[in-house]
Amino acid sequence: MSPSGNGPREATAYREHFRELDGLRFLSAILIANGHFGAPLAREYLSSLPALANIAYRGSVGTNLFFLLSGFVLYIANDRKNVSSWDFKLNFWIGRFARIYPVYLLSLVLCSPILYGLFPLYSTISFISGIVLTVLCMQAWTVWTAYFYTGVLWTISSFAFYWMLFPWLMMIVNSSKKTSIHLMCMGVCYALALSPFLVFYLGWNGMSTPVQTSPHFVGNAAYIALRTFPPFRIPLCLMGMYLAKLFRCSTVRTYRMWTFLGDLSAICVVCLIAFVPFPREIYESEYTDRIGHEVLFDVVLSPLLSLVIISLASGKGLLAQLLRTKTMATLGSWSYGIYIHQGLFIMLWSVFGVDLTLSRYLSAAWILFLTFASIISLAGLSQKYFEEPMYKKIMNWHKTHQNKGCELLQDTYTVEKQADEPEEVTSATASR
Repeated sequence: MSPSGNGPREATAYREHFRELDGLRFLSAILIANGHFGAPLAREYLSSLPALANIAYRGSVGTNLFFLLSGFVLYIANDRKNVSSWDFKLNFWIGRFARIYPVYLLSLVLCSPILYGLFPLYSTISFISGIVLTVLCMQAWTVWTAYFYTGVLWTISSFAFYWMLFPWLMMIVNSSKKTSIHLMCMGVCYALALSPFLVFYLGWNGMSTPVQTSPHFVGNAAYIALRTFPPFRIPLCLMGMYLAKLFRCSTVRTYRMWTFLGDLSAICVVCLIAFVPFPREIYESEYTDRIGHEVLFDVVLSPLLSLVIISLASGKGLLAQLLRTKTMATLGSWSYGIYIHQGLFIMLWSVFGVDLTLSRYLSAAWILFLTFASIISLAGLSQKYFEEPMYKKIMNWHKTHQNKGCELLQDTYTVEKQADEPEEVTSATASR
C-alpha cells in the first residue's frame, strides 16, 4: 500500500527508483561513447550507410539526456524530504560526493599519463592551474581547461555546480502547486537552455578563436563555452525537475496517451539522429565550429526527450518493457562508470594511437566493438569493487560522525538547560 493509501497506482507514482530510466541512462552513455569513438566507423561507412555516420556524430545528444535525467531522478528521490533543512543539504552533498568523486579521482589516476602530452602545450602556471581546477571539479568554468585532461570530465564540473544549487532549486520547484505553472516554468527553462545557442547562431561570434585544450582537441571558444559553462547547463536540469513535478500530478501521470507519445517520441529522436545530415567537413574542420548543427540540434530535441522520460517513468509501452529488464537495469547502474572511464580509452586512442595500430589488423566495426566491451567491463568492475565499497565507507563514516555530533549537541543542550533552571527547582530535585 502506498503512503497515501490509494493502492498500486499511487505506489507506482511515489516510486523513488525507476528501472526503466536506468536502462535509458545506459543508452545515453553508449550514445556518448559512440560520439567519441565512432568517427572512424563513420568515415568508413559514410558513403554507403549515411545514417550510421550521423549516429556516430550525434553522441552529444546523450549528454543533454543525462542532464534531463539527473534533474528528473534527483527530484523524484528527494521530493518528500525537508529540503530546506541543513541536515538534508549536508546529507545530500556528502551523498553526491561519496557516489561521484572517488570514481572521478580514479579516472584521473588512470589517465595521468596524458599529462606527459599536456605539459608542452601550457606554461607551468597554466598547467598547474588546469590540474588543480580538474581535481576540484571546476575545470568547466574556463574554456582553456574545460577539456583539460581527457575531455569528458567537464560534465562532472557542471553537475557539481548543479548539485550545490539543488536544495534551493528544489524549493523553487516546490513553491508552485498548479500544473499550468509547472508547464510554463518548463517552457521558460527550455527557452533559457536554447537562448545562448540562438544568440550565437543568429550572428554573435565574438569568441570564434580556436583554443588548444589538449593534445587531441582544438576547439572553438564559443562552442566550448556554450557546451560546458555550468550555468548554461542548469536550465536543462531544472527542466528535468519540473518534468518530475508534473509526473507527480495525478492528472498528468494517469494520462492514457503517455505510452503512445513516449514510444512515438523515441522513434522521432532516433530518426532525427540518424537521418538529419551532419556535414563531415564540420566535424573534421580545423576547430569544431558546430554551433548551428550539433548544439542547436541537441537542445531542440529536449522536448522529445522529456516525453520519452515521462513515458518510461509511467512504466508502460514497449520501450519501458525493454528497458526495465534486469540486464538493462544492471548496465544502467554502470552508466556513470561507462561515461567516466571513456577518458582512459580516449587517451589510448588519441595520444598513443592504439586505434591506428589495431586498424592494421581489424575493421573499424571490430575496433569499436572491442572498445565498447572494454569500457563496459571496466565500468562493471569499477562499480562492484570500487564505487560501491567507497560509497558505503564514506556514508558509514558520515553516519557515525553525525550520530556522535548529535549526541554531543544533546549533551551540551542538557547541560545548558540544567544550568538555566531556577535554584529552588534544582534544590527540590536534589532533596527528592
